Amino acid sequence: MSEEQYTMEKLQNALAEMEAIEENLGALAEQERLTSMVVEDYISSVEALKEIIESEDDTEILIPLGGTVMAKARLLSKENVLVGIGNGISVERTPSDGLEIVEKKGDELEKGLESLRSRMIDMDRRRREVAVYTQKAYAALQGQEMSRGAQ
Repeated sequence: MSEEQYTMEKLQNALAEMEAIEENLGALAEQERLTSMVVEDYISSVEALKEIIESEDDTEILIPLGGTVMAKARLLSKENVLVGIGNGISVERTPSDGLEIVEKKGDELEKGLESLRSRMIDMDRRRREVAVYTQKAYAALQGQEMSRGAQ
């Protein structure tokens, strides 16, 4: 098996690839952070809908407002709730139907989050491979320079 031929051009290409990978990893990490926050909101919505389903009319309940903020509210009627279905559109549904919609969307988001994390792992693996290559290429090119200087 022949030894890898390292050139300055290959080293520069590898460094450019590593920089691109690191930029993409940063963007994916931000996307993961934002998606995780949305998943947490869906989990809060599921819990709130379960509380509504189990409650009687005219009962005091805690409603999530976002993040870690909750508000006490009086449930006047549990007949229907408004459920966002995307693009700023909300529909009126029974709490049970609303729960089904929210759980389905939450599951889709969690699957997307898993896929995103898998892509990040693959990309990080490639980043490490490129890093090893650049170290070897740099050392080999540096050795070639020293050999030329000694002649």
